Amino acid sequence: MGIQLSLIGVNDTIQLDNTDYTLMVGTKGFGIPSPLLRIDPSASNGGTFRYAKRDIREIDLPIHIAGDDRDMTETLLRRLANILRDKVRLQATYPDGSVWYLDTYYAGGGETVFGSTANDYFADWDLILRAPQPFWQSDEPFQVSIIQDTTTRGLLAGSSPKSLAFLRIKTSQAFGTVTVTNNGDVDAPAKWVINGPSTLLSIQKSDGTGFTYTTSMSSSDILYIDCEAGTVIDQNGLNKYGGLGSAPKLFSLPPGDSTLTISVSGASSATKVRGMFMPRREVLH
Repeated sequence: MGIQLSLIGVNDTIQLDNTDYTLMVGTKGFGIPSPLLRIDPSASNGGTFRYAKRDIREIDLPIHIAGDDRDMTETLLRRLANILRDKVRLQATYPDGSVWYLDTYYAGGGETVFGSTANDYFADWDLILRAPQPFWQSDEPFQVSIIQDTTTRGLLAGSSPKSLAFLRIKTSQAFGTVTVTNNGDVDAPAKWVINGPSTLLSIQKSDGTGFTYTTSMSSSDILYIDCEAGTVIDQNGLNKYGGLGSAPKLFSLPPGDSTLTISVSGASSATKVRGMFMPRREVLH
């Protein structure tokens, strides 16, 4: 494979780099995840489509573990077993340094069969990992930020790949649009952090999807909006979902360009609106 794979646990990282741990032929699970498809029988020919979505991703990792003697082989096996005890991150690093990962859980395959696949100097384990969220996620967050400004410069493009754009806003009220590019393959849910003060916040996509927050915020208030989890909490962890306006839609960003319109009333020099999303890919190779 042209990418370097590693397993990252709570307190350890194992590189699958052809030294102590080597990936063998038969590695799979890097293509399209299995679908969940519902088509109900209909009164006429064929059926009626209901829905389709990607299922839990399953990864097969046949690993050759080799030691200098029985003690070293056992130590390497115990290390691998320990890293699989809890959630383990399967990380793929490209030659250009970009990183994509899946958060997975061990689902089987760590059995030692002495004879053709194990002896004092090696053991072959056919590990099975399952990822509840089936899409590979970038470790580079893309951000859009609104900061207070007293000039008339308006919209500024960001130069860093981690900061797509900065929208400078006016004291007391801000209004503007910014184009955000999702370079992934699938929708990427956004997270928002809002620092008050504010009397009315509105974040909308060009298709009309979006939300408002109608509860006044003081300069000490911070609001955290997680569009994937569907939660709105403040700096004290209290549920503030009820502060949203009617029929809120906590949106994800589709692949390609999205135009966002963001407005804040009652803003001051302390007001900040920051959005972040992690691009996702369906296939790695």
